[in-house]
Amino acid sequence: MKFLKIIRQIHLAGKLFFKGMVIRSKKIINDLLKKIVLAGKKFPQSPLLSTLISIIIGLLISFIIMIITGGFSNAFEGLSILLTYGGRSSKIGDVFFRAGPIILLGLALGIGFKAGLFNIGAPGQFLIGGLVGLCVDNLFPAAGIPGLQLVVSVLAAIVAGAIWSVVPGILKSFFNVSEVITGIMLNYVAVYLSFGIVPKLPFYDANKSSVSTLFSNYGKFPLLSNTSMVDIGIIIAIVCAIVFYIIINKTKLGFKIKAVGQNKDAAQYAGINPKKMIIITMGIAGALVGLAASLFYLSHNPELIRPESTINTTAFDGIFVALIANSNPLGTIFTGFFISYLRRGATTLQIIGYSKHITDVIMGIIIYLVSIQSFIKNLFKKKFIPDKIHSLIKEDKTNA
Repeated sequence: MKFLKIIRQIHLAGKLFFKGMVIRSKKIINDLLKKIVLAGKKFPQSPLLSTLISIIIGLLISFIIMIITGGFSNAFEGLSILLTYGGRSSKIGDVFFRAGPIILLGLALGIGFKAGLFNIGAPGQFLIGGLVGLCVDNLFPAAGIPGLQLVVSVLAAIVAGAIWSVVPGILKSFFNVSEVITGIMLNYVAVYLSFGIVPKLPFYDANKSSVSTLFSNYGKFPLLSNTSMVDIGIIIAIVCAIVFYIIINKTKLGFKIKAVGQNKDAAQYAGINPKKMIIITMGIAGALVGLAASLFYLSHNPELIRPESTINTTAFDGIFVALIANSNPLGTIFTGFFISYLRRGATTLQIIGYSKHITDVIMGIIIYLVSIQSFIKNLFKKKFIPDKIHSLIKEDKTNA
């Protein structure tokens, strides 16, 4: 009997011990979860701060990739080139020069995103806009009148880009055809169209196998400095970003674009015509892409249009800009400069054995990090944390 009594006492003591351990463990877990929730509430809520953190983390991850692919010493040198090369006095003008088209491309993609549209057809619009602008610039000189020839050429590029982008908009509006599919198809239509047309143009340069601006002054954007290639294109891009920031946030047109992007049915119930707004938005986006093409091809240091069967990837930088800037028109200014800056350093990385496409890797990582910002924030919201924890926090505040 005594033995059984001792066993019961040991059992009871063990039960009380484990019960105490469980209670204590629950308290520790509750305290830990409360700390997590409170930390989550302090998580950077500013989009700018969150984006900066994503960029820094993206660069660190890219540095690790550079170590794996090129060794430790090369990685340090490569990162140094990437972060400092664009800031050299001899290269800063090139950064400004290249940033203009990139800003406008980001603006064009961002406006599409606001309306719930993915203008993946931007490369085709970019090529057609540039080709039409060059044709007008070379074939129809405005009697040597300063400025007029450039204005007419730029307007031609804008109209061409807008027309090329309206086609997916019409198909999306009236036949519910995905603008992504039609955009990709039109990219290849533009590529093979230029492949057949370019060699037959009267101003085709057989020596360079390309077309570009022939006129020395009238058909090109004026330079801002005699010591670099930076021209007024960067000013045009910044002004456009500011204007579209006002349009998107302060006008009826901007409200309608955002309303259609958030909920077409609700927008239609409110008296907005979604089909009309989709076409208008695509037209505006294409016009901005055409303007970006004119900055790219009608400059003192122009890119050449060659009869090639591959898509010019420059327009894809607009996707990077729009996503990193969260489709904020003012954000595209800073993001455009950032990407232009990295691109300048990336071209030099080939000297030490890295691919110039390392910038695309960095941009991809940063975009993924920016994209999961909302997910990280939602981890700390009520739907991810038990209601009991939130009630515990409220109790603590009440007791305090």
